[in-house]
Amino acid sequence: MVQSTSEATRALIEEAFARYEQGDPEPLFERVADEVRWTVMGTHPLAGEYASKREFLEATYSRIAGALEGPIRCTVTRILVDGEWAVVEWRGQATSVTGEPFNNFYCWVMRVVDGQITEVTAYVDTALVVELFDATGA
Repeated sequence: MVQSTSEATRALIEEAFARYEQGDPEPLFERVADEVRWTVMGTHPLAGEYASKREFLEATYSRIAGALEGPIRCTVTRILVDGEWAVVEWRGQATSVTGEPFNNFYCWVMRVVDGQITEVTAYVDTALVVELFDATGA
């Protein structure tokens, strides 16, 4: 039986985020196209439009890593899929280098084409990101 586009998208997203929830974000980012179009919404230090996976990771994940004691632990709260589009709500928990909790909520709207995530619009709690960067000087 041939999978529908929605079924294929759901399978890819669920598998990648299941591994992220286990502490391994690599399977998720292996599924992100090198030339992804990734937009982080908001008015905080990580907000912007990124034209590649490398650019996104350097400007966001690498930068925030300097403000945290360890990686962000992911807990998915909802996945919605329609064709090649998936919406994932997730909670991230971490501790800042100053010992304060950094517990943010995320919503990523992702497009999956030919088995790769080609477009992402990410929403985060802007105030928490600003507070983290102000407190840690990152």
